[in-house]
Amino acid sequence: MKRKGNYRENVFAILTLTVLTTMLGCSASYVGNDIATVPETVIRSVQAGDVDIDVSVDPRAELMSIIFRLAGNKEYNACRIRKYDKDIKKYFKPYKGHSAVKFAAALRNKRGMGYNAPMSLAVHVGEVPNLQELVLLDPRPAELDTRWQPEEAREFLEEARLFAKDSNFGRFYNYHKPMYDKAVSDLTQLLENQAHFEWFEDFFGQKAKPHLNVVLGMANGSNSYAASVVIKGKKHIYSVLGVWRCDLFGFGNPKFHRGSVGTIHHELCHSYSNPIVFKYSDELRAAGQRMYPQLANKMRSRAYGNWQNMMCEYVVRVCTIQYYKRYETTNTVERDIKDNINSRGFMGMRELNEAVSKYEDEREKYPTFESFFPRVIEFFDEYSKKFTSDEG
Repeated sequence: MKRKGNYRENVFAILTLTVLTTMLGCSASYVGNDIATVPETVIRSVQAGDVDIDVSVDPRAELMSIIFRLAGNKEYNACRIRKYDKDIKKYFKPYKGHSAVKFAAALRNKRGMGYNAPMSLAVHVGEVPNLQELVLLDPRPAELDTRWQPEEAREFLEEARLFAKDSNFGRFYNYHKPMYDKAVSDLTQLLENQAHFEWFEDFFGQKAKPHLNVVLGMANGSNSYAASVVIKGKKHIYSVLGVWRCDLFGFGNPKFHRGSVGTIHHELCHSYSNPIVFKYSDELRAAGQRMYPQLANKMRSRAYGNWQNMMCEYVVRVCTIQYYKRYETTNTVERDIKDNINSRGFMGMRELNEAVSKYEDEREKYPTFESFFPRVIEFFDEYSKKFTSDEG
């Protein structure tokens, strides 16, 4: 018994030492002078099916996340990697009053700037610290979130350049490259084994092949976002994946799982389905305006602030269910349908899923999802009659 007790004590001591070492190791000692450091992007390419995709920790996304975190945006103050969260607090504390942070806060108060909007701007600019426009922001590109007014976007980028230089953001980024590299490597391996990116072209019936990207939002917790940009005629689609699981009770490295793959597909899917919803907004308007007031509390709690946002989410979620039906178990499909209805407030998702399932059964008649979309409009027209609205 004594030997068994000693064994348990030794195991406990080793685990405790491991955790403490990890925690202490996160108290970053940034070696180097104050000369501005250029971030060395951690990126890998992965082939899933017959589709190539880049996986990275993008300095542009991390910079935007940190600026809006300091500005007080709740969704950017959700980091689940405890050692990383501690490092951000310590390193950037002197810059909470920076002009870029103040400008970001002003944009949040004036425009509701937050959630996917900072990521949308991030993919429209070049490398940190220069952040040069990859496409002209005036007139505003169709893919750039509408909360960004061209003049304000350019003014914000000037402030963000100063922030990157003044804080020596590159030094912070490069210090954490070992953690970034481990996270990118682990996610890449998961995607190679479990992702089916070929589904997008097959399901939506689009011939154009966009460049797919997965960006790890290391500071974003469970919040994930979609973004896209067209550069020289080529569309680049992004899934900015939040990191919400870590080993060692949050003090270790990020962990990814099959649910991460589903979230990635959901966010990438936005860039395929949203343009269709926007194109047919006039046809969806009456149904959306009948439904939204009755569902507004749940929708607004998830930052879906109007009927059009709600319709985008309805459509992307039912498309994601079609992905699950092809590659996942029946239990996974049923769980996602129930979660959408009971937890997320998307009433009628089961009926919508049944309607959209007919698309897969009649592909000879409907070669593209857009060609089938009038049937989706018909569904919403009929289903929305169950709702009453005071909106005009």
